[in-house]
Amino acid sequence: MNIQPENLQRVGRYLLVGVALFLLDYAVFYLLHIPGAIELHLAQWAARITGAIAGFYLHHQFTFRAGTFSLSKLLAKRSLLYGVGFFSILLISPVIVSFVLSLVEGHLFLAKLISECLFICLSYSINHYVFVHVNNDQSAHESK
Repeated sequence: MNIQPENLQRVGRYLLVGVALFLLDYAVFYLLHIPGAIELHLAQWAARITGAIAGFYLHHQFTFRAGTFSLSKLLAKRSLLYGVGFFSILLISPVIVSFVLSLVEGHLFLAKLISECLFICLSYSINHYVFVHVNNDQSAHESK
């Protein structure tokens, strides 16, 4: 198996951004929920949306280094695909967590940990497509 240094660096940047997004998500959740300002599920939703917006920018600029961040058809296409990927994971996550919970015989912490690892892999695959392949597809069409 031949692993390119560029791909290893990209995965490293993805993990670094992931840690930053986790901290942002937790901070927003904590600031909204702990003081009792809003209910738990709304704080969770707001934290995830904030993380998704920051994640789009950070993955575009840093993780995948996908070019300038200017308004264009390419940016609009990436935004749409990123949003579809994000909401797809958001929608299937309760099903995945419940399934994994049944596999690990009710150990909630372990189920959450395994599920999050699956979501990280799925999210990386989606983001790789959005920021790498969409760019290559767009460049191929423009050169014709």
